[in-house]
Amino acid sequence: MASESDSKPIDVAIVGGGLGGLSLAVGLLKHPHLQVQIYESAETFSEIGAGLDIAPNAQRALKLIDPKLEQAYSSQATHNIEEDMGTVWFDYRNEAGQTIAAPRSETGVFSVHRAKLVDELAKLIPKEVAHFKKELGQIENLESNRVKLRFKDGTSATADCAIGADGVHSVVRKYLLGEQSPAADPIFSGTVVYRVAPPIQEAIAALGKTCAQTGQCHVGKGRCIVTYPIDYGQSLNIAALNASYDHWDGPWAKRAEHSKIAEEFSDLGPQVQKIIKLFDRPGVLMRSVWEYPLAPTYVHGNLAMIGDAAHAMVPFQGQGASQTMEDVFVLQALFALVDTPAKIPMAFQAYDTIRRPRSQKVWETSREAGKLITLRLPGVMDDEKAFRDDVSTRMDWIWNGDIAGEGRAAVAMYEQLVVGECAQ
Repeated sequence: MASESDSKPIDVAIVGGGLGGLSLAVGLLKHPHLQVQIYESAETFSEIGAGLDIAPNAQRALKLIDPKLEQAYSSQATHNIEEDMGTVWFDYRNEAGQTIAAPRSETGVFSVHRAKLVDELAKLIPKEVAHFKKELGQIENLESNRVKLRFKDGTSATADCAIGADGVHSVVRKYLLGEQSPAADPIFSGTVVYRVAPPIQEAIAALGKTCAQTGQCHVGKGRCIVTYPIDYGQSLNIAALNASYDHWDGPWAKRAEHSKIAEEFSDLGPQVQKIIKLFDRPGVLMRSVWEYPLAPTYVHGNLAMIGDAAHAMVPFQGQGASQTMEDVFVLQALFALVDTPAKIPMAFQAYDTIRRPRSQKVWETSREAGKLITLRLPGVMDDEKAFRDDVSTRMDWIWNGDIAGEGRAAVAMYEQLVVGECAQ
């Protein structure tokens, strides 16, 4: 670990104060030789959407990052309410409402309410660390090997390094890869999602206890509906996904009339029709789902990116936030050892070497999973036995990944790079 007697702390700027940026800040702030600042474009820390599932691999990462972080997530966790469904991840059902497969994990559904989780994480961030209404405009590399962040309000900040946690419309990514890079801009995935979170009693009355109190995925040609309880079982998070769009025009989110949603899902089974009726309420949006092309690197010099800024992916394996937590774990393990600014690029190189292959494989298999649960995966399609065989084991390599081993491998690589640099 870096010496606590080092006279000058290492300045780390985090761009973006969502779940990834806040979690990274918590992980880095425990190291006394690091001085961390978060720059958030909004007026406060916030997240879009109601529900979020935290997979077993992310749960292990959280414990390794900081017990306070793991406690913040666990304090907001909701599981399947019916006892015999406790470790079921999702109950996949066909159009007739019959179970096709029900794969299990260590904890089954581990859902959190996004906004309430952000509130919990914000409590762990000292007030002097957070800077709001700081929309990033430009990044400059200074001759001193520091970076300068220029914000659209006319202010600026300098740091020894900057880490982009600024999501699927990342400014940091464009500067890191170069604006002309084919991987610099997000692409429309062909999927739109409609979300509601009705009170649980309303959901029980409409759908019955089993559907309202357990994680389920209703599959159909080109579409699927995912449901699971959130907010300690007080609400049912519902996401209706249509993966049949060819293109997207206009703002990334638009108001959606219930008649449009009902028409898009009209040919699916009776249980789906009951779910769709719960969308008949004010304020429902249709949100376009965007992803980034695979990046050739997650780092450049004293710049790095994590989470959606690095590997925004479609949501069909529920791994977006979970892969972010793996990013955070590896970075904070490396920065525990970085004792001079000159070693930051070596830490970033080790992070990229370890995290990019795994996260990009998850990106690719998430695309496959999207085709699987919308009954369009070649070799499976609507064959229920083939579907069951695939979905029952698809997540094992992700859930059972050696998260601690990722950290050890990154640290070993960093140490090799430092030794090599010193030998020159």
